[in-house]
Amino acid sequence: MYSDTPLLTKLDADGRGISSSSQPSIMAIMLDALDALDVQAAHRVLEVGAGTGYNAALLANFERTWKAPDTKGVAVIEADGTNPPPGPWDRLIATYAFDAIPPVWLTAV
Repeated sequence: MYSDTPLLTKLDADGRGISSSSQPSIMAIMLDALDALDVQAAHRVLEVGAGTGYNAALLANFERTWKAPDTKGVAVIEADGTNPPPGPWDRLIATYAFDAIPPVWLTAV
């Protein structure tokens, strides 16, 4: 059954949700945000997300079909988004909730 609700993707040792995939209606909004980035083939893009890899796949020219995305040139790094890998970055997008923009993001682009 379809439900426009988030999907838990990671639980802690006590079974509490600590990561989730956004609900489908939010995913549609994020797809528009990715389009607005106007990413070009040579761009270096830092996408800070919840860890599902959904937006990384879309940024890698995922054709939204059931075939595998072309991930050539994509590096997936598991890290704290407030301490990103060295830039410079041509684009930066965050797809998770945060209270304030980490200052390091302002110098990463």
